[in-house]
Amino acid sequence: AYVPLDPEYPTKRVAMMVEDSAVPVIVTRASLLKELPENDACVVCMDRDWAAISRGDEKNLTLLVRPDDLAYVIYTSGSTGRPKGVEITHEALSNFLASMAREPGIEGRDELLLVTPISFDISILEMLLPLTVGARVVVLPREVAVDGRLLRERLDGSNATIMQATPMTWRMLLEAGWQGKSGLRILCGGEALSRDLAKTLLTKGASVFNLYGPTETTVWSMVWKVTAGGPVVIGHPIAKTQIYILDTNLQFVPFGVEGDLYIGGIGVARGYRGNPTLTHEKFIGDPFNRKPLARLFKTGDRARFLSDGSIEHLGRSDFQVKVRGNRVEIGEIESVLAEHPSVRQCIVVTKEDSTGEIHLVACVVPAQNKTITQNELQGYLKERLPNYMVPAGIIALNSLPLTPNGKINRDGIPFPNLQLNGADSRVLPRNSMELQLVKIWQELLEVQTVGIRDNFFDLGGHSLLAIRLIAQIENLTGKNIPAATLFRAPTTELLSAYLQEEDQSKAWLNLIPIQTSGSNLPLFLIHGESINLFLSGHLGKDRPLFSLEHQSQDGNKAFYTKVETIAAHYLKEIRSVQPEGPYLLAGYSFGGVVAFEIAQQLQREKQEVALLALRDTMGVNGQQNSIASMLWNASGAKKFSGVFGACLRRRERRATHGANEISFHSLAGLRNFSTYVLKRCSKKIRRAMKTVLCFGYVKMGYSIPPTLRSTYIFNVYLKAARKYVPLPYPGRVIYFKSALNLSDSLLSWRDLVNGGLQVYDIPGDHSYIKKGPYVDAWASILKKELDEAQRHLFRPSHHNLSRFLTHGQKLHRVVAFPTTEKNFGPT
Repeated sequence: AYVPLDPEYPTKRVAMMVEDSAVPVIVTRASLLKELPENDACVVCMDRDWAAISRGDEKNLTLLVRPDDLAYVIYTSGSTGRPKGVEITHEALSNFLASMAREPGIEGRDELLLVTPISFDISILEMLLPLTVGARVVVLPREVAVDGRLLRERLDGSNATIMQATPMTWRMLLEAGWQGKSGLRILCGGEALSRDLAKTLLTKGASVFNLYGPTETTVWSMVWKVTAGGPVVIGHPIAKTQIYILDTNLQFVPFGVEGDLYIGGIGVARGYRGNPTLTHEKFIGDPFNRKPLARLFKTGDRARFLSDGSIEHLGRSDFQVKVRGNRVEIGEIESVLAEHPSVRQCIVVTKEDSTGEIHLVACVVPAQNKTITQNELQGYLKERLPNYMVPAGIIALNSLPLTPNGKINRDGIPFPNLQLNGADSRVLPRNSMELQLVKIWQELLEVQTVGIRDNFFDLGGHSLLAIRLIAQIENLTGKNIPAATLFRAPTTELLSAYLQEEDQSKAWLNLIPIQTSGSNLPLFLIHGESINLFLSGHLGKDRPLFSLEHQSQDGNKAFYTKVETIAAHYLKEIRSVQPEGPYLLAGYSFGGVVAFEIAQQLQREKQEVALLALRDTMGVNGQQNSIASMLWNASGAKKFSGVFGACLRRRERRATHGANEISFHSLAGLRNFSTYVLKRCSKKIRRAMKTVLCFGYVKMGYSIPPTLRSTYIFNVYLKAARKYVPLPYPGRVIYFKSALNLSDSLLSWRDLVNGGLQVYDIPGDHSYIKKGPYVDAWASILKKELDEAQRHLFRPSHHNLSRFLTHGQKLHRVVAFPTTEKNFGPT
């Protein structure tokens, strides 16, 4: 076995590698002896000791090498700062070379340029693959391989048919004016191959291959031939290699769902030399292989299977950082930033300030003859990313620092006196209400600094925290606040202004604008709750999105208690935005029942419904089988709500006469009492008790506490659905069914849809709709159906073409007739 030592590495690092590997012989040149650390090995200089070497026996050695013997030990960076020695066997190496000879492929007449340092494991392909088939290797000096102009000249003047390099090296060549070489097979790996680079390289050679694999699984484990217009994925595994995408429990994730990438097969390394602890951590037993010693390597990469069986790389899991409580994928920011026309290259790193808070910093290399400013780039990113993902600082560099292997050196970024504009640029509270709200946000969101214009959801807020936030604000102000208020007023500045209005009901509507821009038809999502925050990012910037949310979020009794009246009320609000069809409707859970009725009412009014999508919608025609519904129908539950109401009345009378310090005219007093009752109940009956308690508040005419409002409206909806008698629907319906949802509610919808029921099975269960990976799985299908519905409506064969433009929140229709060049609108 051999250990490659790079003379470009620091002497201390080389010393660690020599000590760790315990090599008995070092082969080098006399000029490099001064770079060697002190060691006990036998040092042989090929240029100095050749006379002694030539006196040796010329016969072939009779070494017996077994497949599981070591072929090489190669060192990679370690998180502790000490390099890790990866041990690769002859079996793994032989399998790799044989597979590479087939694809990307190599023949005896080929010539390959070797440009990669021997310390980088991808150099093994360049050194050994040509020798296995009798092809030619041309080894370029290091000073040529790292100089774009010199490399271009050598490549142009050679007979090379194959060259392998990292994306950085290929970019360096292109920037040096390389025009391409016909017949050249371009191999690219070591870092992610971007779509724009792949597109350019396709015009420079005969073919382009994207290669993927960690050092721990023998150079490359996957290969993909890039095609014009096709996806840039990491492809399919090489021979005798297995690829698994698993969740945190080592279970398979469905197609299209992101997971952790594991690699198995004979290419998996023995482990890390002299480090059994780390070996056991990174190399685990293969639960899918019956061989007792079979293992998997956890790559640390995130990926997903596409529908054609290929694999899409989604970035490093350890490139995920938390900023202000939010998990951030750095690769996503880099991808968006790289699309700016003035940016040639970029990376995003983290920097900790004096208070210990983590900030994002973007390092940007401007495009030729372009100038960029921090404000320009931050404004650009703010249009495309949440605020917490926008870097606090921008550094302009002439070039990105590289490691000796040609990879980007993220640890080598120079940080000048960078003025981070995170906390310093936040607007501080200007009045007592803003100050009190900021303190509540800081406590709930566990962040040190909150500006009055910071978005609640950007800071890590979610639906559960929203309930707690509303409860605290109601305790503070004594006012009833709908939870959906946070969607309209997600900053303390806006929320403070709302709370100080004399009549909050003027601002209260069920319709919530999530995304008002875009020229496509808008989607109206019925009872999307927090899912609409995820959806807006999946449906595209050109798709307006509006959500209609529950009544009684302000704690008051529900005004609309029938499906027909709820639908009519929602439809009135929809038409305030889009007066005429065609309409796109989607509903979640009971929201699907309402969406179905809205579609029926639109059909009766001769309005076109282009799409009606239901997600895990409860059954109708007696198909509901909810535990909560059965509990509410029980006479005992009804009687208990009366007892609870009487209890409240007695407590109120005693409070009025001074017998009790708690006034039940106070929201806080009522909430404390209901919390006391619930805590005294066992977990088994707590769900039923919550139903009873919330209707007790209604009977007494009190405001329902925030923690009980969802229970109350859920039971209102169950009662409405039980009484609803739907008519058959003449159009087509799309039904998204969660794979783990055991309800038989789908059966009732089959009999109600005359225009065809398209059913999609979606990973997860009913509650998974708000979880990122599961949103991805069904949102992509929903987007496809939306786009298809719009293409069908607006295809050239139609008499007229329509599209919607947004002016503020109001959508206006523009009609273009195919027989004329005039456009009319907005009207």
